[in-house]
Amino acid sequence: MCWKGLLVFGLAPLTAATFTSHTLLAPSHVIHLKGNKNTKKAAPAAAPAAAPSGAPGPAPAIDLSKIDPWKMCDELCKYDTGMDADHGVCVTDCRSYVDAGGDIKSLRDFVTDETYNEQGGEKMEKYFETKTGMQIPDCKPTLDMKSDFGFNVVDADSNGELTRDELNIWGKKACVPNEMAQQIFDFADGNFDDRVTPAEYGTIGEDTDAEDVLDKHADKETKGEDQYEPVQMPAFRHVDGNNDGQLDQVEIMDMFKREIKKRIPTMAKADVDALAAEHQKELLKDMGKVDTDADGKLNEEEYKKAAASKGMGEELSEAAAVDNNVTDPDDLPRSGPKGGGPGAGTAAAGAPAAAVAAAAAPAGAASSFLGVSVPSTSVQDVMNGFLAKEAFGIANVA
Repeated sequence: MCWKGLLVFGLAPLTAATFTSHTLLAPSHVIHLKGNKNTKKAAPAAAPAAAPSGAPGPAPAIDLSKIDPWKMCDELCKYDTGMDADHGVCVTDCRSYVDAGGDIKSLRDFVTDETYNEQGGEKMEKYFETKTGMQIPDCKPTLDMKSDFGFNVVDADSNGELTRDELNIWGKKACVPNEMAQQIFDFADGNFDDRVTPAEYGTIGEDTDAEDVLDKHADKETKGEDQYEPVQMPAFRHVDGNNDGQLDQVEIMDMFKREIKKRIPTMAKADVDALAAEHQKELLKDMGKVDTDADGKLNEEEYKKAAASKGMGEELSEAAAVDNNVTDPDDLPRSGPKGGGPGAGTAAAGAPAAAVAAAAAPAGAASSFLGVSVPSTSVQDVMNGFLAKEAFGIANVA
């Protein structure tokens, strides 16, 4: 993951130089034509028409010299969202930008990085633009977004292996936040050598036709997700509840419910059941394509039938198609420094109690998460490991 305040992946922050500068229009001047006595002076420009009664006049210019960039860091970070949202870390990261530049432009660099590389950064961007009058350009893809991304598209130096920097370069071109791109990289890097080979590139994602069907329907309900959540179903025996060697409609829908609960752990059981009922007709229809003997059930062979997966390229394509500013359905409410920032509140019912306790730990204190005693600065890393286990279906295995 790409946690704020830590140069985990060695990616330099975006700078204002990366983007189109803002052009300030100079005020117009009255021009007098000089010549002989027969030369007429230019007619003065007509005065602008008076605004209709009651209509607002032009907005007054914002005096940027009166904005304290250090103080604004605190205000901006109330809009920090995503899986690594933490007000204190955000403020520290923001002020490191201000220390480097010392002005509002350096603050714009910080917001630009948040907008491009963090899920849901648009809210912070809009607040910054409203307060300063400065605009941050929207990210526009420069790649063909209609097809899956082959290995050669991402391998910028064509040396036969992918690095984290190359994936970040691809992310900028595809407008995919680097925190999402790096999660996909982590799943593909099977031997943890910080390189992804063509063989590893083809191994991640949904492996079976049944997983493809579940992923298709779960994705519809988890738009805005800032975690990489491939469907990884457990062994057949763990989903065959009655041990009859067949998965009936109830057992198939139970798999869908577990996938939704994995992605949105705060969702109440009644809501999960209602969501499953809403998808049941179409999901079972799609699952019928996996049921090759057309008996209305899935046997173990059908359950394991390999899909024609395109690996990491397909996963990157899915990530590029997501609107990064849709609210993440499983974001826990987070508070500002005094509990009053946007999204402040208590953790939603159903959230893992250990995760909530860890997130609430004071700075510098030791926390216990999943039975592991760690300093508060390491809690996020431990949570990351827990989420990775969930993504592989380990948490769903009885």
